Amino acid sequence: MYTLSPEVTQRFESDYLFSTTIFVIAGIMRYLQITFVEGDSGSPTSVLYKDKFIMATVLGWVITFYVIIYAL
Repeated sequence: MYTLSPEVTQRFESDYLFSTTIFVIAGIMRYLQITFVEGDSGSPTSVLYKDKFIMATVLGWVITFYVIIYAL
């Protein structure tokens, strides 16, 4: 897994990058739900802009990544 790679943790000087994984998994699961269950498999970009949950996961990932890299 990328966030647990020794090279990545050394480059970013943090052992907490793995905590951003939950946002990625949640976003992928929601996109799969939209695509297969709801049958709305348009452009991924339009799905991103229309779905509030996916937007929240992206925002959560960005904030968490920023805090891990610059605040810890």
